[in-house]
Amino acid sequence: METTDAPVPAGGLDYHAVFTALAAPKIVLSTDLVVLDANEAYLEMTGLRLAAIAGRPYLEMLGSLPGRRHRAPVVADACRRALRSRRPEIGAPTRWDLPDPATGDERERYWFAMVLPVLGPVGDVDALLVRVEEVRADDDAPGPHRTYADAVAGFDRENREIALRSTVQRYRDTVAQERVAALELQESVLTPPPATPGLAVDVRYRPATREIRVGGDWYDTVVQPSGRTVVVIGDVTGHDVGAAATMAHLRGIVRTVAYDSDGSPAQILERAQRVAAGLGVDALAAVTVAALGTPRPDGTRELTWSRAGALPLLVRRYDGRAELLDVRGDHLFGLDLPRPRHDDVTLLRPGATLLLFTDGLVERHGEPLPRSLDRMRATVDAMRDVSPERLCDVVLAAQLHSVEDDDVALLAVHVEDA
Repeated sequence: METTDAPVPAGGLDYHAVFTALAAPKIVLSTDLVVLDANEAYLEMTGLRLAAIAGRPYLEMLGSLPGRRHRAPVVADACRRALRSRRPEIGAPTRWDLPDPATGDERERYWFAMVLPVLGPVGDVDALLVRVEEVRADDDAPGPHRTYADAVAGFDRENREIALRSTVQRYRDTVAQERVAALELQESVLTPPPATPGLAVDVRYRPATREIRVGGDWYDTVVQPSGRTVVVIGDVTGHDVGAAATMAHLRGIVRTVAYDSDGSPAQILERAQRVAAGLGVDALAAVTVAALGTPRPDGTRELTWSRAGALPLLVRRYDGRAELLDVRGDHLFGLDLPRPRHDDVTLLRPGATLLLFTDGLVERHGEPLPRSLDRMRATVDAMRDVSPERLCDVVLAAQLHSVEDDDVALLAVHVEDA
């Protein structure tokens, strides 16, 4: 098995080794469609060596593949669409008679590809991940799993095309079903916040409009026996059913630890990470834990928070001014680093509102994150006359005025008058 030298990131997980070992054939292309990498399954399928294709234009590489093409490759068109849309694209099926692995003889075979854009920090496409799938028969016939060509043997051309379109549509339906499953799981977990005396907590969740980008964001509110209120916002890496399941596990862990701990938010995060590791919940997530103490005689509450790779908090002060609490954050939840997490503290007077949110609410294609955050601050600053009850909906309407590329979780805590 060929590999390229790649650094092992902090935390010990070699992502290149994971990519190389994936079962489905995958190839990584640059934005100008030059081959950057391919996994073992792709190399085995094509019979090529990585050293022979890395750095070559994709269309040129396709010309060196064995077998007989019956149509010009359409995956390049799907790649160009993905570059423009920054969303997954599926290429039309293509007949490509690659040699049978068992006999070496060419057989009639059909393929399609899903192209996944890899987005950079500001939303630009950094690379394209192309997953190749063989179109297979979807039937209950006994014996080995049949290819599409086996299933349509004896069909005329028109009925072959109908069967081919039907097979690809089933694949699209599977993607749609995964999205529904992720949403149902998320809705079952994201329950309304509990009653919090002296505080008005409001929450919103909006799924992405993309077909598969859903599943990782969550919010939570826990009232401890001491009367302290702990709020959480989190975003698990990934956007699929697996991310939704991991989110549910992780939310439960953080929720339990937050209820049962009188420690600071940083200590809650550290303990929750130890519990997750001990239970085998392998997750990377951006998480903020914030604790609001019981009111002082004048109604002021102490706010203590810790950020694990998450965005800064935003406060609308009692006089309506919007302020980003943009102090230094810590590493992502799930990274086992020797650096301790830390807490930050401020005071919230009655009339103040705290906003916690995930990155889908602020990040925009081509816009640096600091500018996106300042735009969010300015948006809230202009809402001084908006009541706390309407603030979440007004913020969502102002920020999500176009198609959402990512799911969004938003949590607001309003300190009521003493």
